[in-house]
Amino acid sequence: MNMVRYKQNELPALTEERKAELMALAKRPDNEIDYSDIPTLDEGILRRALRSLEKYRAAAALDKKEPITEEEINRLVHEFR
Repeated sequence: MNMVRYKQNELPALTEERKAELMALAKRPDNEIDYSDIPTLDEGILRRALRSLEKYRAAAALDKKEPITEEEINRLVHEFR
C-alpha cells in the first residue's frame, strides 16, 4: 500500500461526494471497523513510546532552567513505568 502525504495548505478540496462518504463512515458502529491491516501494539512498541515520553518530559523539565533535584529526575524517569 502506498502512503499519501499532503501538507496542510495543500489538501484537496472536500467534495460533496467525499463529505457523504465521511458521514456514512461516521454513522457506522465501531464493531464494523476492520482493523486487520493495522499491526498490533507489542511490548517493544509500548516500551519505546514510554522511553520517548520520558526523554521528552525530562527535556521539558530541564528547559525550566532551574536546578533539578535527583528526586525530580527519578520521578520523571519512573513516572510512566
